[in-house]
Amino acid sequence: MRAHTLLAALAILSLVACDDTPPEPELDTSVMVGPLELAISSRSDGHDPAGALHIEVNSDLVRMDGVHITELGRGGRLPEAETGAQGYTTLRDAIRAAPARTILALTLHGVVPYGTTVRVVQAALDAGYRTISFAVRPPNAPSPSTTGWLELTAPRVVGAGDDVAFMPSRRWEDFSTHWQEVYEGCRAAAPNYVDCSGPPELPAPGGDLQMLLFTRGNGMMVRFSQVNAPDAGPAGAGGGPALLEGLTRADPHAGAEEPPTPVITGAFSFRFIEASLADNHISMMARPVCGSGACPLIIEADEETETMRVLSLLGSVSPNGSTSPNVVFRLPE
Repeated sequence: MRAHTLLAALAILSLVACDDTPPEPELDTSVMVGPLELAISSRSDGHDPAGALHIEVNSDLVRMDGVHITELGRGGRLPEAETGAQGYTTLRDAIRAAPARTILALTLHGVVPYGTTVRVVQAALDAGYRTISFAVRPPNAPSPSTTGWLELTAPRVVGAGDDVAFMPSRRWEDFSTHWQEVYEGCRAAAPNYVDCSGPPELPAPGGDLQMLLFTRGNGMMVRFSQVNAPDAGPAGAGGGPALLEGLTRADPHAGAEEPPTPVITGAFSFRFIEASLADNHISMMARPVCGSGACPLIIEADEETETMRVLSLLGSVSPNGSTSPNVVFRLPE
């Protein structure tokens, strides 16, 4: 009897020893990013992402649903192996292996560098997510612990030198006909504006609108540009009747002043503190263009720029109550 019992025990031990099932990862439920460490954003009315896939990032670690994914290097940078042509593959594979959900909730410490943030977003998009919601702190929050969500639908990530097209597009005239209002909104930010492009004598006609949001150090800029300009046709086309041989046509503009050069861009720059104010004038400046239509925004920043500056500028240009923007994040060079 004892022999049978011993053989049965040995058989069980043998089965356990041969089980190749990996152990369940240990879950970490500690607080990685507190409310006061979030970026301040005037766009914070996104849906509370209940049931979302949660990714948290601070200056040391990337964590997904309580599981450690990647330890970060100095200053919160991703390891070099995760910043190559294939993108952030470790996180992308982890997201694909997790149960699919409809929204990704991203909680970032404000000092996390933009280079890390944009690659986390890229990994989520590559894994199939279309809606990404950033945890932010509203500037007029009733409590320091209040958290809001900056929600983006179908954002994109492009390379440093890639061309960008927006569908649907916005007309350049959506900005150029409101240039004076935008200028006055910028100037109202005194003493926190750095430079405001005044309305020109001749804005260029036609074409589409693109907006660049750029931040570096303590400064940030919103630039409106004309793209896809209409073809003006060959120079000199459509003149009068041909002249007889040997005669020279008189120049109708001889002695006249040179006509003004059509202007195709307007840039407005501010000190960072303006974007963190509850009643910031960046929102006032952008309202005539972005208040009732989705603005085509390209976001650029250096590798080490703090994410809080990027999200604060984005939220200021498209604050609560405005149409959700069409956003493209550009990878740093």
